[in-house]
Amino acid sequence: EADVDKKKEYILQYEELEKEREALLEADVLQTEKYYVTVEGSAYYIESKVCEIQDETAAWIKYVDTIGTYHDGSAKYYQKGMAICRLLDELKPDWKAEYDFSESLETYLFNEV
Repeated sequence: EADVDKKKEYILQYEELEKEREALLEADVLQTEKYYVTVEGSAYYIESKVCEIQDETAAWIKYVDTIGTYHDGSAKYYQKGMAICRLLDELKPDWKAEYDFSESLETYLFNEV
């Protein structure tokens, strides 16, 4: 979605769905998910940005073209974290200067919308 207001609307809808999903899971599962999304997802984001900056198109496309594809195992969390970081790049370009990992990437995104 190119329209920022529409994008924010979708994020708020996603937040509601995520709350419903989280209500079905145990606390330790949620903690593990948030870890992978935040720590591994942000690392995956950095990898994708390096490929983008170095103009390694084939490698960069590998990262972004699979955002909407379901992955087994922990890869889905890497994708989710990277997608959140890319959304933050669009919605709040200076987010990296203040983000300190004291909250999950999702929580930070939801608070910024």
